[in-house]
Amino acid sequence: MSIFYCVIANSHCPLAEYSNGGDKGMNEFAQKLLKKLQLAEDAVESVDCDGKTYSYRVDGEIAYVCVTNAAFGKSSAALFLKHINQLFDNQFGIRGKATKLKLDMNRDFAPTLKKQMETFSSDKGAEKLQALKKDLDSVKGNVQENINKVLERGDKIELLVDRTDQLKYAVAVLGED
Repeated sequence: MSIFYCVIANSHCPLAEYSNGGDKGMNEFAQKLLKKLQLAEDAVESVDCDGKTYSYRVDGEIAYVCVTNAAFGKSSAALFLKHINQLFDNQFGIRGKATKLKLDMNRDFAPTLKKQMETFSSDKGAEKLQALKKDLDSVKGNVQENINKVLERGDKIELLVDRTDQLKYAVAVLGED
């Protein structure tokens, strides 16, 4: 399995977690990382330590952390965490920010974490990630193309404004004659 551990936490405590039996040090490092995160600021980052990659996503004062092997890739981990973020928000909404009970959502969400970790770690999951990356690249290309078109239109509009000013001046000069 490429994803070894995943935990979701708010500023008070961990809300849900799942481990596929990785070493205890990995879980402890992830917990230390959680304590250092600024949950008021949304962020997506990764940290390499002891041959593992600790990726995290902070969104709406909730942190999502996963531990993967280096081969899994940071962009794949970011996509996984975004997917988990969406699933968690859909299931719990604002309740995730408010609760102060440790692992309050674990019974309901740990099976989802397990299933998603297995899916994203499998060959089908890798295919799914590649498809998502391809879609993202396509969207990114479309956005860049649209931005370029808007910039071109802006240049054309400036040219039209300049020509209009020239015509107004020419009409004013002809009107004086």
